[in-house]
Amino acid sequence: MRCLLTLLLCITNIITTAQVKHPPVIIGLDHIPIAVSNLDSAAVLYKKLGFSIKNGRFHSNGIQNLHVKFKDGTELELITAPAVKDTLTAFYRKFIQEGGGPAFLALYVQDTNKLVSLLRNSRLPFIIDNGYPEITPPHPLDFLFFGGRNKSATDKPVHFAHSNTAESLISVWLAPDNTQQIRQLLSASGATLNATSAVLPEGKILFFPTTRRIIPHHPIIGVTLRVHDIQTARNVLTLAGFHVSISQTANGKSILLSPPVTGGLWLELCEEK
Repeated sequence: MRCLLTLLLCITNIITTAQVKHPPVIIGLDHIPIAVSNLDSAAVLYKKLGFSIKNGRFHSNGIQNLHVKFKDGTELELITAPAVKDTLTAFYRKFIQEGGGPAFLALYVQDTNKLVSLLRNSRLPFIIDNGYPEITPPHPLDFLFFGGRNKSATDKPVHFAHSNTAESLISVWLAPDNTQQIRQLLSASGATLNATSAVLPEGKILFFPTTRRIIPHHPIIGVTLRVHDIQTARNVLTLAGFHVSISQTANGKSILLSPPVTGGLWLELCEEK
């Protein structure tokens, strides 16, 4: 009887251990840098779309940027490089000449040591920049890098007071060259995958075929932002001269803005159910 009880305890411990899920390494979305040819014009456009703009910081290589920030630390970053000064500015100049739009996807992580182990186990090439890994080119996933969300002491309530009631970056739309590689990385991180998406604790990545790309070789095609009130968002856009309508989707009420309107990406505003 004692041996039987011991065996049952061992089996129970094995089952319990198998049921324990480790927290995902990649927690969610961080931000999207949107490359534009003229930063002032982009700022005017995004203000018309109902966003509050925060000024960027000085970059020694001449990069200029502005922020559309949300309280949870997610954001859209408007960015440009007036001249080639280094590898990054050369990339941005070429990217902008091709048409611009969303250039990179930053994913949110909290434990960089676990992320480094994940990238090594996934055999992905990377370097550490500003304390976080980024996948190095040339590689199908070299549009990915990682961060801890940019919550700054200089953030003020006005920076989050978007008249269109936008609250958070909740999904990114990808049309990557190698969907299988990014799905494997996200799966190994702990994300929940289905045929068309990867669900993270704080955000979602939607997958599309490369035929849906706006510009060849540009894998990021759109984003979804959660808004508090879709009717308010519609009113703001209508007053600014945009012709928009509200659609009912599986996720909630939605307004979809096309790339010519937003500066190079599909931009969905969604009031979730």
